[in-house]
Amino acid sequence: MILSTTLLTSLVLDYPHLPGVHPLAKPDEVPYLLDVLATAFSPRLRDQDFLLVTSFWGTFGWVNRALPELVVTTLTVLTTTAAVLTVAGVYRRDGRQGVARIGLVIAGAVASLAAYAVSTLRYSPDIQGRYLVGLYLCMICLAFTDALELVVRRPWTSVVLLSVLVMGYAAVLGFLLNSYF
Repeated sequence: MILSTTLLTSLVLDYPHLPGVHPLAKPDEVPYLLDVLATAFSPRLRDQDFLLVTSFWGTFGWVNRALPELVVTTLTVLTTTAAVLTVAGVYRRDGRQGVARIGLVIAGAVASLAAYAVSTLRYSPDIQGRYLVGLYLCMICLAFTDALELVVRRPWTSVVLLSVLVMGYAAVLGFLLNSYF
């Protein structure tokens, strides 16, 4: 419920953006960490944060060619929707104990993100989504757990899902390569 409310509220409120860090004027760790967490936990339908969101979904080191905001927003909405459905499914199956386990996973993700943010602040100018690939991919896999369970139960859906993933990958790769060749 909180995730879906956050998404809808993003249509009318301006959510925080992670500011770039100048290598010679680095901010204090605690305010920077709070900026990172506030930005990371505000999924949105518009005005995506470049450093934490867009750079994860599309740039992967090709910072001069980011995916269109509509594509990044679609990926964000799909992942957020999958997370909501997974939490609902876990609650339905395991009740409060299951939700408590999800809370522990989220606490671990927050601790990991905080460690990334503090270490990146010390050794590199900016934290970016491409540095968080391990954390993000783990959380995305967990978010899609119930969706993947449906695929296993219905074999025809695996063909559809695989087709969508292959076409999506080809479209993203084509978009990025078109800027170079």
